Amino acid sequence: MNQQYNNLMYNETFTICFGTQNVNIEQAVLHPHTTCISNNAFCNCHNLKKICIPQNVVEIKDYAFANCTSLESITFSNNLKTIGLETFENCTNLKNIVLNEGLKCIMARAFYGCTNLSALFLPSTVEFFGNSAIEGCDNLEKIEVDKDNEIFDSRNNCNAIILTKSNTLLAGCSNTIIPNDICKIGPAAFSRCKKIKYIDIPDSVTIIGDFAFCNCKSLENVRLSKNLHSIGFEAFGFTAIKKLIIPDSVERIEHSAFFNCINLEEVFIGKNAKNIKNSIFTGSPRLNKIYMHENAIANNHFFVDQFDGEILNLPNLDDLVKDKTFKEINELNLKLKNNIIEKI
Repeated sequence: MNQQYNNLMYNETFTICFGTQNVNIEQAVLHPHTTCISNNAFCNCHNLKKICIPQNVVEIKDYAFANCTSLESITFSNNLKTIGLETFENCTNLKNIVLNEGLKCIMARAFYGCTNLSALFLPSTVEFFGNSAIEGCDNLEKIEVDKDNEIFDSRNNCNAIILTKSNTLLAGCSNTIIPNDICKIGPAAFSRCKKIKYIDIPDSVTIIGDFAFCNCKSLENVRLSKNLHSIGFEAFGFTAIKKLIIPDSVERIEHSAFFNCINLEEVFIGKNAKNIKNSIFTGSPRLNKIYMHENAIANNHFFVDQFDGEILNLPNLDDLVKDKTFKEINELNLKLKNNIIEKI
């Protein structure tokens, strides 16, 4: 075991400690004045079930409790300010956490893969919430932000964390309802939400970030915002989408945006698409036909040349997708297909 001094628990103090089951850090591990739990301190302690963070601790550093797969209970210090990168990643048995008032920073992937976590309440003092902090929390059903938080909110009981100033949805769950004033879906905001079957993206949204809905394995139906401008890298990768209407407003579609959508059969691309990467539908074996507006065809020669299937001409989509919801997508697709076939 490493020495402890200068109010720190050293890196990797109990790393790969398979037999540890109950630890009260304040009494059994740390000096009473310890202020920081360092990197990897309890990483891979697979039998650790309960942890109590003493009151003097203000920071838990990166990976400190990562892969503690039996961890069920955490009592946080009232003076804790920072939870580091991947601190509780893959703590798959963790069901409930109570974050302390006074906490300021939750770093990226802090609770990534905590598959049994059911609820998250963000205190009023939190100022930073990292990307993918709750990604892969399959059973997360309730997300709430303290109403006095000046940086983030969960307006209209939407079950999401929203960056207030920019109206960016940072993190959602299977029960999230995207508010009608959201402008951007942030990177990995819904990634690995395996229970989502459909999503209706309001017309206020102009940007869908990288990995936003990636690995939403049950996602079959999507209605995209009619004011959407760009779709990020692997934004809908590894989903179960069958048919897709990309509205006229979309100008940019990044690499692998719909990567490995193995059920995808039909795609309609509107007239303003100017920058479609050639790999956006890679790994979609059932997709052999794409309907594109003639302007989009003219502006995306490389994509058109690289696509193995048929590219067919498509009329304007503006009026066709207006006021449509995901429930009407299948019917609309059929009408579009019939109209196009008649014209051809």
